[in-house]
Amino acid sequence: MFQRVWRWGRSAAWLCLALFPTLTATAATESDSLVVDGRTRSNRLHIPTGFADTAPAPVVLAFHGGGSGRGMERFTGFSRLADREGFIVVYPDAVEGNWVDGREG
Repeated sequence: MFQRVWRWGRSAAWLCLALFPTLTATAATESDSLVVDGRTRSNRLHIPTGFADTAPAPVVLAFHGGGSGRGMERFTGFSRLADREGFIVVYPDAVEGNWVDGREG
């Protein structure tokens, strides 16, 4: 289970790093996705206002027990905190309401 979560987190971090050259000056939360172990994983990606095109920035992966990244974004308020404190937030979606972590059902 941990290995799958670690691989997803690592992939999400690389995705964010790959996006640094294209960041804009306006805050936005967008739907995004990446493929992990042959499965498309969707997420919400929040990039605060004022990020330089080439400057590195901290990334927070906002994991939850199940459900949607959109719900986690509303529940935590991390996007507002990210705008104030200057970090990127990735809110991954669960697959069919659960994480693919090895449990059955």
